[in-house]
Amino acid sequence: MTPEQVATVLESVVALLALWAFVFLFWKDYCLDSFRQSVFELRDELFLYAAHGHISFQHPAYKNLRDRMNAAIRYGHGFTLARFVVALTQVRHIPNEESVVWEKAVEDLAEDRRSVLNQFRNRFAFAALRYAVLRSFSLAVFVSCLKALTGLKDALKRRNTERVVIAVERVELEAIEDARRDNQRDHSVAVSA
Repeated sequence: MTPEQVATVLESVVALLALWAFVFLFWKDYCLDSFRQSVFELRDELFLYAAHGHISFQHPAYKNLRDRMNAAIRYGHGFTLARFVVALTQVRHIPNEESVVWEKAVEDLAEDRRSVLNQFRNRFAFAALRYAVLRSFSLAVFVSCLKALTGLKDALKRRNTERVVIAVERVELEAIEDARRDNQRDHSVAVSA
């Protein structure tokens, strides 16, 4: 082998190791950070919407969205694709308490404000679904290719928005319950020690 070929092989090995490290060591953390950042930005938009007087900070719909976004920031690591798949399969079979609470919270609002708050809710749900899908690097690459070929994102938004929102709500509740159980278990272990 010539020195140029050896250098090329070494550069390729280093590049492949760097790619491996990124995919297997940093990808999930990057996705979680990106998801949390998108929720922070959405929560800020919601705050500004309320600050401009469109809805009261004490309104149940505002509080509901804000609390759900705060929970997602804290417990987003529990949002997995497997949970979404299970939640999506149950959407038609089990009534969702969160959807009932939401409908009751927005029923007294004017149609234009209800529409804006529903858009916030939908954007939040799709951010959570995007995070769950993109956590897997190989699935992220596959979905990106599929989306480029078929316009998957627009089709999903038009056809199944409410199902996705309901599934996100279920996954949120499961992640929060898991975290509470872990905290209780950790507390009981610390007390017994």
